[in-house]
Amino acid sequence: MSETPQEQENYNAAERAETALRTLLDKMERVEASEAYRSVWIVAQIHAGPYHGETWAVERNAARAALRDTAPRREEE
Repeated sequence: MSETPQEQENYNAAERAETALRTLLDKMERVEASEAYRSVWIVAQIHAGPYHGETWAVERNAARAALRDTAPRREEE
């Protein structure tokens, strides 16, 4: 059974969103791992004390889990 144009458009949008999310998460990990980024936090801690604000750990883990959940479907196609 072939897809309707609307179904194809929805699939393309979902695929673009998945790619964008994967790219964002990969970039976040690279930035967090960089010495330059970590040194900013060290200097901030020296001058202002430890950071006690919000983090994105829960949301990032949920996004990674969602991407893992999509992998089997892509492989089946």
